[in-house]
Amino acid sequence: MKGYYWFLIAMAMIVGALTAMQIFSLFFIRDKVGLENPAAGAAALTLTIGLGAAAAVYPAGAVSDRFGRMRVLYGASAVIAVAAGSLLFVSSITVIVMIGFFIGVGAAMFLSGGWALITELVPEQNAGRSLGLTAFSTLAGTGIARLSGFGIDALNRQSENLGYDALIIGIVTLLVVSMYPLHRAGIGLSRVRAAGSEESQDILQTYNSPG
Repeated sequence: MKGYYWFLIAMAMIVGALTAMQIFSLFFIRDKVGLENPAAGAAALTLTIGLGAAAAVYPAGAVSDRFGRMRVLYGASAVIAVAAGSLLFVSSITVIVMIGFFIGVGAAMFLSGGWALITELVPEQNAGRSLGLTAFSTLAGTGIARLSGFGIDALNRQSENLGYDALIIGIVTLLVVSMYPLHRAGIGLSRVRAAGSEESQDILQTYNSPG
């Protein structure tokens, strides 16, 4: 179960980062890009993120089956972090929408690899309670993202767009730091698989033992 708890921490961080990008995208496009119709730009960004997620969600699941959950999850954090970090250096809505595609790819990698990992880490006898904790982790991440709005407004009052730059840096930091609890979750996964292998061997030896 310790591995599962570590994953919940990583999940809250990654969900928080994704939620912050979703919530503040309209204001970012309006204030930093200066688009006359920021709602249209935000809609295009959302559409592109959805396309990226749709394109990657099934392949990401297949890759996690073949090469391991943790590699996909590390990749998800890295892809989203690089995509989000690049927003510091762009002021064109076209480029931002293109970046959104890669954010969608990273989000799909996280969803596919994350839920596959959950199915392995959650113990059967406490599945309901454990999945309830998963929902709590998601809510915690979204809550933290929404509360960050106060800090963004305060920094923007100090200097133009300073709050948005701080938001992006904070998102990237969250995603990079999330790799540590992901690493700890991976150790837990290895222990779960090792225990399952030993149990299977015990059952096989009992079955094959002379009656």
